[in-house]
Amino acid sequence: MRRNNLIFVRQKTLTNQGMLNSSSAVQQTSVVSDVIQSFGYLVVTDLDLKIVAISENCSDWLREQASDLFDFPISYLIEHYFDWYTVDVQEAIRQVVAKENDRHLLEIRVLERSCYLSIYRTDDRVYFEFEIKVSDLQVYFPKFESFSKILQTNTKGIWQHLSDYMSNVLGYDRITVYQFLDGGYGKIIAETRKNDNLESILGLYQSDFDVLTHARKVHLQNLCRLTHDIEEEPVPLISKDGEVIDLQYTNIRTLSKVHRDHLKKVGIGCNLSFSILINDKIWGLIFCQNTKPTRINLIKREAFVYMIQWASTRFADEQLILEREFTERIRNIELLLKEKLMLKKDMLEVLGSFSKILCQFVDADGMLIAYDDQIFFHGLTMGKEKLKQLRALILRETDQYIYTDHEFTWKYGEELGIDFGRFAGLAKVDIESNRKFTLYFFRKEQVVKRTYMDAPTRLLMHQKPNETFEPEWHDHFDVWHHTIVGTSAQWSDRDLYFLTRLRKLIKTSMNQMSLEISTLNDEVVHLNKALDAYAYTVSHDVKNPLSAINLSVQMLKQRPDMPTELREKMLHNMKEAVDIISELLVAIHMFSKIKSFNYQTELVDMTGSIDQITTFCKMRYDADLTTVSISELIPVYGHKTLVYQLFQNLIGNAIKYSARRDNPVVEIFSESGSEFTRYYIRDNGIGIADEDLKSIYDTFKRLDNATEFEGTGLGLTIVKSIADKLDLQIKVDSQIGVGTEFQVLFPVEQ
Repeated sequence: MRRNNLIFVRQKTLTNQGMLNSSSAVQQTSVVSDVIQSFGYLVVTDLDLKIVAISENCSDWLREQASDLFDFPISYLIEHYFDWYTVDVQEAIRQVVAKENDRHLLEIRVLERSCYLSIYRTDDRVYFEFEIKVSDLQVYFPKFESFSKILQTNTKGIWQHLSDYMSNVLGYDRITVYQFLDGGYGKIIAETRKNDNLESILGLYQSDFDVLTHARKVHLQNLCRLTHDIEEEPVPLISKDGEVIDLQYTNIRTLSKVHRDHLKKVGIGCNLSFSILINDKIWGLIFCQNTKPTRINLIKREAFVYMIQWASTRFADEQLILEREFTERIRNIELLLKEKLMLKKDMLEVLGSFSKILCQFVDADGMLIAYDDQIFFHGLTMGKEKLKQLRALILRETDQYIYTDHEFTWKYGEELGIDFGRFAGLAKVDIESNRKFTLYFFRKEQVVKRTYMDAPTRLLMHQKPNETFEPEWHDHFDVWHHTIVGTSAQWSDRDLYFLTRLRKLIKTSMNQMSLEISTLNDEVVHLNKALDAYAYTVSHDVKNPLSAINLSVQMLKQRPDMPTELREKMLHNMKEAVDIISELLVAIHMFSKIKSFNYQTELVDMTGSIDQITTFCKMRYDADLTTVSISELIPVYGHKTLVYQLFQNLIGNAIKYSARRDNPVVEIFSESGSEFTRYYIRDNGIGIADEDLKSIYDTFKRLDNATEFEGTGLGLTIVKSIADKLDLQIKVDSQIGVGTEFQVLFPVEQ
């Protein structure tokens, strides 16, 4: 029969014992203790559940000597002392032995007192930890809803709000939040006091004191530690064969002597501490301290563990939001800077206009941009010779493209002839590998002052010339004042992230500009070649017309009485020569317009256009004898004017180059397909040689068998340009003396 006062059996892992095998419990040197506190009892067995250790105070409820129970099975204790809970205890044992990271909590009675029984396993030992319940004088219990409402205002910051709330619920004399910082020390960042006799320690630092180093390791395993009475003599743990029992996961273990002595020195009678875990790493600790001994029940402590972890998650989320906002600000400035760099090609001018914003991103007081022999200053000035020395010194110290030093002037100021009044910290960003384009950011001196609550032994052993340490007498603490001169604020990971992004952006923009310049150079080379070809064509094609004009003018001047019929012939020759030159210039102008023409496509009906083109071309090339066969013409997507010009050139060529055949024939028709509408322009003209087919679209290209025909060599170039713009395909099949067929493929969808 089980007693009715069995309140609950909780089958889960308790968070205040830490994740026994989790990623946060990284491999640490085992913390060993052989004493516990008086408000609990401890029994330890091996995996065969035989007793190997027992706390001395178990004699309070045992009817035999504790040491006589070694090698007894735990079932002996259960049957003789806790028979009402046999089923629940045995089930908890079964699960713990099977799964190491389980921790089970039951509520039982020992000597008519309610107790919490925690059963858990570490390696090859199973622990039975009893904690006597206590009447909690503070009636309050932590409530997530209440704390969440407080955080909605968040006027003081999460940690100060949490400190205030814990003070109200626990009623402890002083609550402090301690943050571990880089460099082996930490700082009190929040504090709430109910007892004015305990002085404020807000803002004070602790160095790498052994107590905190020890506490940091312990709190990776135990997220909550209670020492209810600092003055109390601890209870020994008796073990078989003197085995040292690992108590790092035990709630009721006492503090190490050095830690207890430290708390006694500062007037603390009770200490309750909680871990702050962020991303599975110890970020800080919360210390709840009373001048008098105080007990807090396990369940209430457990509730605070959950609340602190919830607050830690909230804090981590806020930091993540800030990082996202910072990243978004970087992205926005990158877009703006990229836009300016695209509009203005003067890199120095653009970066100079952004110098104030760039300095704000890295909290710099000044900036210098060195680009070849050009220099831009913001916030300070520096001569070219001094800059040359600065650049050489940095290159001597590092070959990294990004370099930062918050003590730069203290280290190298004397060598460079620079004092702290100008700057103390420096960041350098080489944009290019040749070091000819560099950004320098400068930070002014910030004198660092820290007050430690303990002797900063490690720092004293490695004291730098720009540091001073002054001790101050104090009743409780070993106070030291630490001052650092000749330094700026340290360059953070966030600063390095921004500088890396900035370098990448500028380098990419420069590469783009370089590519554009290269493209422009290629175009210039191409245009120069085209100009040479144009000059040759003009000199060749215009030579005869100009000679005709010149000869006609001379004859008209020499023979003013020239017969009317001859005069008219001379004038007609001059007019034809002018027309030839005019056609050449119009063709060149048309070609230049096509390269920069913007358009919108539409469905174009080709029937009327091709009829008009055919009629015009037959008149132009005196091709009345040419038979033009036009079949079905399917509407196509394109720009009406461009499509007209394309067919005008193709049909014009077909009529022109077949006009001198005995029976000239030109066929124009279209076919509809699933993907393309195909237009065919087929003639029986002079044809194109196979070796010329690859170059028919070249600018000013005239084929060898076409020299007797008028032309500029731009017709098919215009056709190719239009096809590229309209995303059309052109295919050609030709044979000398047989004729030519052009196919134009229009996509059936717009």
